[in-house]
Amino acid sequence: MKKLFKNTVLCLTVLCLPLTACQAEDEQVSAVSQEPLKSLPFLVVDLDGDGIELIPLEESNVYFDVDGDGLAERTQWVHPDDGFLVVLEREEDIREKSVEKRIMLGLTNGLEKIIRHDLQQDGIFNDKDALEGTKDSFYWPITFSISRDKSKTGQLKSSYIRKLCRVDSIQFSKKSKNILCKNGRVIRFYEINFDYEDSNVHWSGLCKMLKRSKSTEEYKTRCKNIKGE
Repeated sequence: MKKLFKNTVLCLTVLCLPLTACQAEDEQVSAVSQEPLKSLPFLVVDLDGDGIELIPLEESNVYFDVDGDGLAERTQWVHPDDGFLVVLEREEDIREKSVEKRIMLGLTNGLEKIIRHDLQQDGIFNDKDALEGTKDSFYWPITFSISRDKSKTGQLKSSYIRKLCRVDSIQFSKKSKNILCKNGRVIRFYEINFDYEDSNVHWSGLCKMLKRSKSTEEYKTRCKNIKGE
């Protein structure tokens, strides 16, 4: 009887091992699935010189289309003390009439555009990278502005960067990224991928921006069936 009892305990122990392993594997899968998603890259500007302040995802009530699917996600966001560097290629500026597309084009992949137009490939975008226009004039192929969300609602309001400084050059490297002003001021900016959850809800912030704009048809198309808009 004693031998039988020992064998029974041994069998039970062996049977328990796979269950424990499966439980540990399930916990690992659960932990991975709970990790926040990462947004498209945004350029964030340190306007007050004390580093970038972000509103954590768990504290944020901001909904914004941070993955470019046309719907809003609850997302980590920039504190009103700082802002977004908006980078628009002039061809985009002319070609894209949709407010929604202009917002996403200007806010995302900005560093990629700056690098692409760094014709000297020296890590600095400045007058040396300007293109020749008419009558021996030169122009920058990309434009810069800064947007801030003072209300923390995902409604961005733009202000031309020249109000803060006249841009002399944009310096970028892996270690640091700076806007150099003609008056000597240096404004740091960073490329950031926000944490977000894939809420996929109506982008109400866009409708409010469309309502203020002249894009009547786009507003009717996107917002006509939305209550409260």
